[in-house]
Amino acid sequence: MKTLIAAFFSFLLLGAMHCDKPDATTGRITDHCHYKGHAIQNGEFKSLQVPCVQVSCTSGKVKVLHCLPRQLLAKDKRCFKHPGEAAPYPSCCPTFACV
Repeated sequence: MKTLIAAFFSFLLLGAMHCDKPDATTGRITDHCHYKGHAIQNGEFKSLQVPCVQVSCTSGKVKVLHCLPRQLLAKDKRCFKHPGEAAPYPSCCPTFACV
């Protein structure tokens, strides 16, 4: 009987040590996120070129950083838009030069 009780508590302890946060939509346990075909591990980020964004994964939730909006500069006739580099975020973001 003592062996059975010890095995039961060992099982509970192992289950508690391996517990991850369940996905809110499916109830499944997740240790990563998905964004447009890219897998990002929980607590990490990935800088992408296409689309030009940085994606992070926190507790199974995706956060996406886009290039800063430059609408005011784009409307100014003295400013010229230069495309970003062929590189991951933020180098792929367009820049503006104003004269």
